[in-house]
Amino acid sequence: MSIENTSLYQEMRRRAPDVAAGPRGLTDEFERLRALIQEHSKLIVLLFPEYTPHDHTRHLDNLFALADRVLGAPLYSRLSPVELALLAFGIYAHDWGMAVSQEEKRSLLAAAVPGS
Repeated sequence: MSIENTSLYQEMRRRAPDVAAGPRGLTDEFERLRALIQEHSKLIVLLFPEYTPHDHTRHLDNLFALADRVLGAPLYSRLSPVELALLAFGIYAHDWGMAVSQEEKRSLLAAAVPGS
């Protein structure tokens, strides 16, 4: 299922203009973040081959469909626009910290070794 067809995505898009303190075009901001994370997530499978795929087609977009099944539209309607936006952004960005370059991974591992 395409993320655009999920209830979570559609409800977030519909209610994004109601986020008073948010930037204009909050949905555009989400799409920019989504594009960035799609590129960065390609690093995850290279650096952590033992993990299941963390790309957008096999993981991130599917989480929106999973949220629809587990949480559903009735819950979304009870969330404030801010809570709904945070849910969508959080679901999409939850693994972003795993998308580090090979150099960053080496640096992190070296820092974890006592005395280095």
